[in-house]
Amino acid sequence: MTHRIYNFTAGPCTLPLAVLESAQAELLDFQGCGMSVLEISHRSKRFEAVHEETLALAQELIAAPADFQPLLLAGGAHQQFDMIPLNLLADGGSAAYINSGIWAEKALKEAQRVGDAREIWTGRDSGFTTLPDALPPLPADCRYLYLTSNETISGVQYRDYPTAAVPLVIDASSDYYTRADIPWSRCAIVYGGVQKNLAPAGLALVYVRRDLLTDHPRVPRFLTYAAHAAAKFAGEVDGFIYSRFRNPTVRVFQDRLAALEGAEMCLSAGSGMAAIHAVVMSLTGQGDHIVSSRSVFGTTVQLFALFERYGVQSTYVDIADLKAWEAAIQPGKTRFLFVESPANPSTEVADIRALAELAHRHGALLVVDNTFATPVLQRPLELGADVVVHSATKYLDGQGRVLGGAVLGSQSYMKEKLEPVLRYTGPALSAFNAWILLGGLQTLPVRIRAQSDSALTVARWLEAHPAVARVYYPGLASHPQHELAKRQQSGFGPVLAFEVKGTSPDVTRQNAWQVVDSCQVVSVTANLGDVKTTITHPASTTHGKMSPEARAAAGIGEGQLRMAIGLESPEDICADLERGLSKAVF
Repeated sequence: MTHRIYNFTAGPCTLPLAVLESAQAELLDFQGCGMSVLEISHRSKRFEAVHEETLALAQELIAAPADFQPLLLAGGAHQQFDMIPLNLLADGGSAAYINSGIWAEKALKEAQRVGDAREIWTGRDSGFTTLPDALPPLPADCRYLYLTSNETISGVQYRDYPTAAVPLVIDASSDYYTRADIPWSRCAIVYGGVQKNLAPAGLALVYVRRDLLTDHPRVPRFLTYAAHAAAKFAGEVDGFIYSRFRNPTVRVFQDRLAALEGAEMCLSAGSGMAAIHAVVMSLTGQGDHIVSSRSVFGTTVQLFALFERYGVQSTYVDIADLKAWEAAIQPGKTRFLFVESPANPSTEVADIRALAELAHRHGALLVVDNTFATPVLQRPLELGADVVVHSATKYLDGQGRVLGGAVLGSQSYMKEKLEPVLRYTGPALSAFNAWILLGGLQTLPVRIRAQSDSALTVARWLEAHPAVARVYYPGLASHPQHELAKRQQSGFGPVLAFEVKGTSPDVTRQNAWQVVDSCQVVSVTANLGDVKTTITHPASTTHGKMSPEARAAAGIGEGQLRMAIGLESPEDICADLERGLSKAVF
């Protein structure tokens, strides 16, 4: 199409050519489902996703306060002429209407059919070319003041919205999303037919103050705002009612991460540990049992220990010893196997496919912490895992800016078991943090690939250094699971660990601390996943609360240092490490 005719009237809205072309393409096959966009169920996942995305985008544009419930309702603005008085005058009282033109007059006449709606001012004598200079007196029992912000026929528009002793109801159809001065704090309802500025005719976008979402026995259920909102609270209709439950920005983050992991569904949490905590709560009860690899994050060990007071026991085994895994399983009690792969900080790699088969054979699930590899390098669900967890604080963000966590798996598990835990215990991911994480996902592939390449360069350099006893990195041929990592991952990841030599445990620790203290380019922090390289001493930080025996069993020695390689030059990183390594006593 090289030429289009544009409609310069007040409506319907002229849609961008790209929107029309997209609609044309999906008229026969909507999002690859094999059905027309006109045929898919309004209760389907695809329909709900479009519905919620629409509300999210609308909210982003208009920035309505959180105490307003957005509703996308059929019937356009005309149906709201009836719904507003039906809902707001259901228990009596009157309404005041400023009759400023054709649309306000239509609203008034409809309201008078169902309630005590009173015309307190009219511009009829001036041909609807004026607005009241001052607000006329309101009825003593007035429940709301109704006005039309912009009358498209006669052309009058409010410069300043009136201040009244009652809430405002504003028909904003004609200037919806074109002005930013809606007085939300003084409003009960703000609505508009979408055909003027947003979309085709037939729908109304309505923002209702949440305290007004009450059911009225004498009002048809379909015509109550409460009915549309209540269905969301009851879970009958998917939607956003409260950010602890669901949030549009958080939903977008979840959907994008699910696509990256190849998962049916993703739910987020306020941190990686909150995500693991929710998984344990969703899968275990008193008398149940967990089998975990020894090489897991120290705080995960502490979390599992907390659950022992509630009757959930844990057993730890060597990550690569499949016989030990099987021997540790308690028939009828072991609910899931838990593994980090690559592990923190040892970088050990689990045979995910073999562990999944073992777990399923014994009626258990496999939970994989995929924080280090990210879905860029590894997709555990495709290897047979049942649940994947992430500390989004790490690589998904990539800048060390926010906390976040995520759980991914089948829709049945997420909805039936995990969602109630997250809903009622409250470890919600904030909308702001989700927005930051969405930005992180955009650069995730390029960051992870570049960081992995640099990590291999640094690992090879360390392996050749005389002050280094051992390097732990799956990309090295010396790594015990090097071949497994090659089969299971598409890259070896940005995290490595190495042991500094020493003549005794105390000297070894001092040598390791000397490396850390000498760093000028590398950041000294327990966090990882940033574009900036970080280094930490696990025995005194991330795993410091573990007993010396437990650390030894997990392979964490006094001379071990963990590094998460960033985007600096690998040559600069190596030169930085050399400052401390050159002073080591061994």
